Amino acid sequence: MKPVVVNPNISFTQLVEELETVKTTDALEIVINQLLAKIQRQRRQLSLNSQEQLEAIAGMPLSNLVSHLKQSTPQQVKQWWEQRKAIAQILDRRDGGTAPILVSRHADEPIPRIKFC
Repeated sequence: MKPVVVNPNISFTQLVEELETVKTTDALEIVINQLLAKIQRQRRQLSLNSQEQLEAIAGMPLSNLVSHLKQSTPQQVKQWWEQRKAIAQILDRRDGGTAPILVSRHADEPIPRIKFC
């Protein structure tokens, strides 16, 4: 299966700028699909502060954002992003996200190897 995002290192800001430059509907749909795929991956890593800012700008909960954009026409999505470019900047931030850092306070000790016959 071919990945939706051709270049996974492309930023949200670059994709939103591409929305303004593409002319054909096929190219527009490709960029929109890339944005949606990146949003679905990124939303798991957003900090609470970034999530609140994003929801305030979007005017809807983050859980509804992707479904709202999927149900809209490509032209509506393009207009939506033009009015909310700040969302791309929030999604591009690397603010640590919600993934916990696990730290063990236990002392290391060797584990004996078990031989199976």
